Amino acid sequence: MSAYVAVFDHPYFALTGPDGSFEIPRVPAGAEVTLMAWHEVVVLNALGVQGKQITLEAGDNEFNFKLKAK
Repeated sequence: MSAYVAVFDHPYFALTGPDGSFEIPRVPAGAEVTLMAWHEVVVLNALGVQGKQITLEAGDNEFNFKLKAK
């Protein structure tokens, strides 16, 4: 048995669907966010140890990346 816990200081997070897509609704435009991806087989964060910082714009925002499990 195993468990994972993530603690955030904000209400914005997402889990991916079966196809890997995700949506984080209600994040305000202009918010500076750090995207981080984690997978139990991939040892390091897929977007670098510090993640990828982006500023969200009004409307749809898209960010694509791939995880490669060993």
